[in-house]
Amino acid sequence: MNEVLGRNTAMLADVKDHVDIIKSIQATQVVELAQFKMTMTTMTTDIAEMKATCTLHEARTKKLEDESLERKTKLKFLAALWGGGTTLLGGIVLYGPKMLKFLGW
Repeated sequence: MNEVLGRNTAMLADVKDHVDIIKSIQATQVVELAQFKMTMTTMTTDIAEMKATCTLHEARTKKLEDESLERKTKLKFLAALWGGGTTLLGGIVLYGPKMLKFLGW
């Protein structure tokens, strides 16, 4: 009887040790899980901020591209006017006297 009681006491002590070990591991896991949740929350916030910044940069880039296209169009129009004016002026200089003579001036 004493032998059985001794074995039962030893097994109970082992079980208590195992329970204590499991509880300490579980407490560590709870802390690690809380840290992981905090990291995930921070990352989610960072991703949202990055999306907002990216949207803002895309809007700015689109505006700059539109302004650049408008500026290029205006420059092309001015170049065409300049070319036409130069051609007209050259024609007047070259053929002006002949035209005046033809008109009788």
